[in-house]
Amino acid sequence: MRVNAPASALHPLAFDSSGAVEVGDPAYALGNPFGLDRTLTAGIISAVGRDIQDPNGLTIANDVQTDAAINHGNSGGPLIDVATNTVIGINDQIESDSNDNAGVGFAVPIDAAKTVESTLIDGGTVRHSYLGVTVADAANGAVARIGCVVSGAPADSAGPPGATAIRAAPRPCGSACGRCWPCWRAAW
Repeated sequence: MRVNAPASALHPLAFDSSGAVEVGDPAYALGNPFGLDRTLTAGIISAVGRDIQDPNGLTIANDVQTDAAINHGNSGGPLIDVATNTVIGINDQIESDSNDNAGVGFAVPIDAAKTVESTLIDGGTVRHSYLGVTVADAANGAVARIGCVVSGAPADSAGPPGATAIRAAPRPCGSACGRCWPCWRAAW
C-alpha cells in the first residue's frame, strides 16, 4: 500500500474502544503475511468476546473474531474499524483446520492492549493468572471435572493427580478414591 501525500497530511491511527465493536461491523486487517509487507484484507466482525486457545494451549479471553483474512505474519498488525478508521484490535491468530486463511481470524481487543500498554509505560509488570488445567464435562452432579493437569503448571504441584471432580459443595465422593479433591485433601 502506498500513500501519495505530504508528511504533514499523514497521522497515526487513533485507538477506539473495542467495547463499541458489534457483529457485522466492517473491518480491515493490516499486516505482513508471509513477509508480504503493506497488505490489507477486508471483512466484518463476526463475533466478539471469544475465548480462544493460543498455540501453547493457554486461553486468550475476549478476542474479537473477524473474517478478514489473517495469515501468518499478520499478527501484531491493527484491526481497523472501517467506519471510524480507528484501531479496534491487534491481530493475533487464525483458527483453521487447513492451517491457511480458510478460517476465522482473531484480534486482541484494543481496550485490553491499552491497559497492558499503560501498565508497561508506567514501569509495571503485566501478570496473567495461570492454573494449568483443562476443564472437561462432568457427571454425577459434579459442576466441573479437570480433564488434564499440565505438567509443571501450578495445578501440578497443588492438587491430586489425574482427573478431579469439583463439586458445588465439596465433599468426599464416598469411595475414598484419592482422585477427587475432597478425598485427596482428606488423605493429608
